[in-house]
Amino acid sequence: MLRMKFAFVAVTLAAGLGALSPRADAQEYKGNFSLPFETYWGGTVLQPGEYTVWTEDARPGATVLRVSGNGKIATALIGPVELREFTSHTRIVLVEAGGIYALRQFDAGVLGKSFSFALPKSIHEKVGRVSIPAVTEIAVH
Repeated sequence: MLRMKFAFVAVTLAAGLGALSPRADAQEYKGNFSLPFETYWGGTVLQPGEYTVWTEDARPGATVLRVSGNGKIATALIGPVELREFTSHTRIVLVEAGGIYALRQFDAGVLGKSFSFALPKSIHEKVGRVSIPAVTEIAVH
């Protein structure tokens, strides 16, 4: 009888602690990069400068990519996620059309994931007119 009580208390305690602990799949990344030109980051325009970038679970099932620097914090809702090989390399991919740059992809090698982003409508229309849009990669450390 004493063993059953002990087992019940142990199971109840373990379940309670499991509910309080962070989710194992809530992987987050944080790094720094230098932006060489004005860039659309979601609906925000970022000026050239030094930035910190991180992934964050905004609500269940929705992850965002946030960036801060030059007195601004910007957010981009993450679109499709592609699983990749784990590497030590992380990069931001920008697309350029008519001298306008926009966030297109974030490859987080340490998470083994690549995140895609929708382009702002004005950028999407310009990129659509270009047969091969220019792509710029920026290393994140």
